[in-house]
Amino acid sequence: CAAAAQAYAERLPGLADLVKAMAIAELEIQGRYDEAEHGFYFEAFAEHMLSADDLARFPDYLVCIPPEHNDAPPNARLLDLLSAGLPLKVLVQTLDLQEDAAIGTGHYAFGVRSARLATTAMGLGGLFVLQSPSSNLVAVQPQLARGMACRGPALFSVYAPRALPGTPLPPYLSAAAAMQSRAFVAFCYDAQAGSNWAERFSLLNNPQPEADWPLETLEYADARLQRVRKACAFTYADFALCDPQQAGHFAVVPRERWNDQMLPVAEWLQLPEDEAARRVPYVLAVNEESRLHRVIVDRPLMQATRRCLLLWHR
Repeated sequence: CAAAAQAYAERLPGLADLVKAMAIAELEIQGRYDEAEHGFYFEAFAEHMLSADDLARFPDYLVCIPPEHNDAPPNARLLDLLSAGLPLKVLVQTLDLQEDAAIGTGHYAFGVRSARLATTAMGLGGLFVLQSPSSNLVAVQPQLARGMACRGPALFSVYAPRALPGTPLPPYLSAAAAMQSRAFVAFCYDAQAGSNWAERFSLLNNPQPEADWPLETLEYADARLQRVRKACAFTYADFALCDPQQAGHFAVVPRERWNDQMLPVAEWLQLPEDEAARRVPYVLAVNEESRLHRVIVDRPLMQATRRCLLLWHR
């Protein structure tokens, strides 16, 4: 971001000179140039007089921020540059949505800088914002093209995880799980698409957008080998369970210790606070032998799951 801002500032005077020369040439071609009428105006012409139409005749600046540089000081001015209306197209790639909060805060933060970046930028107003996991990029090709072609700044925030040792899911499925669990919602905001939010904002391809969490049917055989069909919500806690680095937030409960005080995470979140304190939230998991287990979730991760649901509602 710092390099793009510096390049823009250094090239702007030359760009203004070129726009002035083109305008004079066009008037001369049409036989309309009059030194007495136009000379004073063009003599005072400077970069601050450039219009959006003038800037639209030149290539925008493509700024790519890889994951390892998301927090680098040269990128601290990202939102300032976007709000200033500079002709930037910014791609921000995120690898990790599950980041621990600062030591001593007592809270579990998830993707604060990454998952909320696009939402914050959207609040700036007149720019184009697209957020999507990598698994959804093919489906949003029209929006990508519109964002690259729009006048003014555009931000593309993409969750594109990499394959890590010990991670059971390939990156494509990890990205899809992030969207499924509302951890990284896909949306598009186009300030030029209309005069109100209904025309500007779109929740792109998010599964079952009318629900808190997507519901899928799980079919399995119980201890008596009887078929059981159960609707299961895929929550942020389920997404976290896919990451071996988050194993410390979970504990497997043997079947003989299952009891009525245990509730699925989605149901636990609907309880009043006093009643929730007497219940234990869990998610379902399958081990290598294809056996179904209940895995209880600790308090910090449940706080993160509740926060994820709140952001989805917003």
